[in-house]
Amino acid sequence: MSGSRITKLITFDLKDRGRKFTGQDRSNVDLKTWVDLINSPQTQETISTGGMFGYYGHQIRQLFGMYPPETAVLENGKTVKISPALRTVELSATDDGIVSHRVEFLETPEGEHAYRQYKAKVGGFSIACDFKNMLGRIFPTIMGGFDYVLQQNYVYNTSNGLFDNAVPMPDIVKTTLEISLGEMYDCIHQSNYAEHLTETAAEQMLQAAELENRFIAEMAKEAKKKELQKKQQQSFYDSALCPTQSFENFLEQSNQFLNAQSSSEDSSKPKKTATKVIGGMFNWF
Repeated sequence: MSGSRITKLITFDLKDRGRKFTGQDRSNVDLKTWVDLINSPQTQETISTGGMFGYYGHQIRQLFGMYPPETAVLENGKTVKISPALRTVELSATDDGIVSHRVEFLETPEGEHAYRQYKAKVGGFSIACDFKNMLGRIFPTIMGGFDYVLQQNYVYNTSNGLFDNAVPMPDIVKTTLEISLGEMYDCIHQSNYAEHLTETAAEQMLQAAELENRFIAEMAKEAKKKELQKKQQQSFYDSALCPTQSFENFLEQSNQFLNAQSSSEDSSKPKKTATKVIGGMFNWF
C-alpha cells in the first residue's frame, strides 16, 4: 500500500473537543480508563497485526455491532457487502489525554470514497468504542478503531469518540438506519464508478496522445532514413560516371599535354654537326 494513503500523525486532546455549542459532551467519560484502553496490549496488538479497521459512517456498527459481518441482508432483502474503509496503523495516548494516531485509507469502495472526502477536507475520524455506564459515568471497554464521519465530535482530531457524531442522535429506528445504509452504499458505488470512468477517459486520452507522438516520431525517422538512402544512391551513381570538369580546366590540361608532347619530340631528334673535310691545297694526302 502506498504511503501516500496514510495520514500524517494526527494529535488531539480528549479533554478538548474544540466545540462549545455543538456536538456531544464527553466530560463524563473516565479519562484514565480511556487512556489505559488505548495503550492496552490488546489494542496495540490489534493495531500491529493490521486488524483495527474502521468504516464509512457509524451506521454499520450501529446496525451490526462493533465487528460487522462481511455480508449483511437488510430487511428489504437488499444484500450489502461490507468492507472496511480505514485501518489504524498507529495509536497512543498520554496520561493527560493527548491522543496521537495515523490512519490508512484502504483500496476498497468505502475507502476510496472516504479518501476523496479526506483530500477535500470534508469530515474526519471518529473513535468507535464500546462502553459501560456506571452511575452516569462512562467507562470505555472495547476499542473498535476509527470510522470516517462527516461531522466529527473532536474538531482538532478530524477524529473521535464513542460513535461521536457532532449531531446529537436520538433513538434511531432500525429500518431507517438500514434505508440510510443502503442509500449510502449506492451513493458510494455510483461515486466510485463515476471516478473510474473519469480516470479511464483521462488514461485513454494519454495513451492516444502517446501513440500519436510515437507515430509522428516513426514517420520522421522513416523520412530521414529514406533521405539518407537517396543520398547514398546518388553518391553511388556519381562515382560510376566519369568526373566532369569545366571547359577552361579541360583546355588548360590539353595545352599542358601538347606542350609536354612537343618537348618530348624535340629531345628525340638527332642534332646536326658540321663535317670536317680533310685535305686541301696544303693538307692533301
